[in-house]
Amino acid sequence: MGWASGTYIMEDIIKAAQEHISETTNRREFYKKVIKAFESGDWDCQTECIGRDNAFDEALKELYPDWFKED
Repeated sequence: MGWASGTYIMEDIIKAAQEHISETTNRREFYKKVIKAFESGDWDCQTECIGRDNAFDEALKELYPDWFKED
């Protein structure tokens, strides 16, 4: 059972990170830590946030490269 409402919170975090963390590399590293923290709370809807920030997408690709492999 996942924590679907975590997606709404992550969307707010992404907006705030874009406003306050200008460097893409820094945002990507920040997102990796936040994603892991959310996952420890049973968040399993990470892909719902794809497309909101390239840095978030890059973080997911680094954490889960198998999710992005083309068949």
